[in-house]
Amino acid sequence: MIADDSGFMRLMVKQMLQENEEIQVIDTAANGKEAFEKTQALRPDVLVLDMLMADYDGLYAIQNIMQHCPTPIILLTSLDTKQSNQVFEALQMGAIDFVNKPSGAFSSKIRNVQSELLEKIYQAKGVDVTKIKIKNIHTLQKSNHLPHSFGQNLAYQVILVGGSTGAPSGVEYIVNNLPANLPIPVIVAQHMPPQFISSFAQRLSKKCPMPITTSQEHKALKAGHIYLLDSESNWVLSRVASDEVVFQKTTQQFKAYNFPSIDALFSSAAAIYQQKTLGVILSGMGKDGTLGMGKIHQAQGMTLAQDQASSIIFGMPRAAEEEGFVQHLLPIKEIPMFMMSCLA
Repeated sequence: MIADDSGFMRLMVKQMLQENEEIQVIDTAANGKEAFEKTQALRPDVLVLDMLMADYDGLYAIQNIMQHCPTPIILLTSLDTKQSNQVFEALQMGAIDFVNKPSGAFSSKIRNVQSELLEKIYQAKGVDVTKIKIKNIHTLQKSNHLPHSFGQNLAYQVILVGGSTGAPSGVEYIVNNLPANLPIPVIVAQHMPPQFISSFAQRLSKKCPMPITTSQEHKALKAGHIYLLDSESNWVLSRVASDEVVFQKTTQQFKAYNFPSIDALFSSAAAIYQQKTLGVILSGMGKDGTLGMGKIHQAQGMTLAQDQASSIIFGMPRAAEEEGFVQHLLPIKEIPMFMMSCLA
């Protein structure tokens, strides 16, 4: 089902989706209230939902659908960076993923996201709706930044986190439950449109006492800082003459995913930090991170993954686990404390 307050857009998206023989659009809705009522009555496999609609918006629909008839929801919306916090609120409330609707999305432009939207609809259809309803309970818990006791000789020198669909809330939970005196850097590779990465960093900064920034070329890593990879490039880590470790863009492409590639980050970090590398793979579709987790595992670093029960999509953790590269599968709520116990 499609919900959008533009009749033209409902028509265009419907035609675009139904070009695929495996997809049937059973109905459309013009606002959030109608989207909720029709979802409750018709029980579609997936709802494609606009966020900005008159009278009753997308957040209204998500809140009521998650409460009364949990359904996989993909956001198709043209929110700008000033309104991007609504997207993250929607993800916390239960939406699975989002596609950025091209600005002024006439037919020629909306088709630019056709393949991305189809892929995410396929992903959403396979999601367990019971997980949708409960997936973000952990994000409602209070943050825990109490100082942690660290020894002088830490077992690991860098923490790497990679995630895709279903992972933003997990990233937020991890960041919100790291100690304020963390003595090593944290780098996050999250599959997300470029225009939302800075907004995501700003959102995380509101509750985290540590500095959170996006990656910048030739910028040296600092202890106690959290970095989100800019998603317009693939990034690697490199050790320079001063012995500092810095970010560098790479033109290398990876089979699993690009911009940003988790494999690129993890593999380069393993080459530098060797057994002092701690890597974590969170919820997501596909195999990005498997190659990189293999490099960390080969270097005798520590590899963790979000378990199936707490993952919206277990694809990326499963791929790495099936290759034998994951040492510990953990519920998302246990990952921050487990990481800290590994450091001590």
